[in-house]
Amino acid sequence: MKTLKIFSIMLLMTAFAAVSTFAQYNSDSEPSIVEIATSNDDFSTLAMLLTEAGLVDVLENGDNYTVFAPTNEAFEAVPEETLQALLADLDLLREVLLTHVVVGAVTSEQVVGLSEAPTAAGNVLPISSGDYGVRVGNATVTQADVMASNGVIHVVDAVIMPPAESSGY
Repeated sequence: MKTLKIFSIMLLMTAFAAVSTFAQYNSDSEPSIVEIATSNDDFSTLAMLLTEAGLVDVLENGDNYTVFAPTNEAFEAVPEETLQALLADLDLLREVLLTHVVVGAVTSEQVVGLSEAPTAAGNVLPISSGDYGVRVGNATVTQADVMASNGVIHVVDAVIMPPAESSGY
């Protein structure tokens, strides 16, 4: 009987947690860019770097943004010494991460009409589209229009480095 009571309590707690999570992500507002990044295992490196760079609050509470979000696989393709250099230089890390951010929510329908976009890092991101899909800098968009409460995420297959003349990198 005691086991049944414990099981019932655990079942109720699980149901409550599931309802709370469902309500959080299926209410009138969608999850934020940061909530999406931190809840998706494919973005764990991006989420960690956003935290290291002190950009979580900006992307959580700021204006609407478009984020070209590299996956963990994209970060794995970056040489280890480059990642270590970024972690050692937080200004450079912020610049690299903000090169993936455009102020304003830009959907895929709008992106295909652009040839470039100014980034939150202050540089310009070249954009092209064609039979090959959409390329943003050196990255290809692999999933478009992941809608967030404060903008939109387009998943990309590479880490976009800022132009050498802007960062000295």
